[in-house]
Amino acid sequence: MFICYVTISSLLTDDCELSKGYLTDYMVSLPLCVMGRILCTNEEIMTLVPLVDSPPWKRKRKVGDKVVGEKFADGRWIPIPPDEKLKLTKLDAQVWLALYNLMVEPKCRAKYRYDDFRKETVQKVFAI
Repeated sequence: MFICYVTISSLLTDDCELSKGYLTDYMVSLPLCVMGRILCTNEEIMTLVPLVDSPPWKRKRKVGDKVVGEKFADGRWIPIPPDEKLKLTKLDAQVWLALYNLMVEPKCRAKYRYDDFRKETVQKVFAI
């Protein structure tokens, strides 16, 4: 996926002062062919929607008579305290920010075409 933290200086022109960051943060600065590949060829928006719906870094486990929510962080499963149940994890935030960048940026909106299936899939995110 393209939400990873990468060095993108090789993709940008010399006058850009950006060196590291999430690739979707710099969609405007990327060449048009990269934006097209991210949006149309790789369908990153459609790839990210299921991660919002059922994130693989969260799970519920039955311990005795109780159901315990857990999140994957720092290479292990950690129980989620009840007061942090609605708090976003770092991975949740990365997915939401990538979706925001891909869906709200005017150049991305102009490039990406929504058919009925795509509209229905994206609307699932906002129904959550």
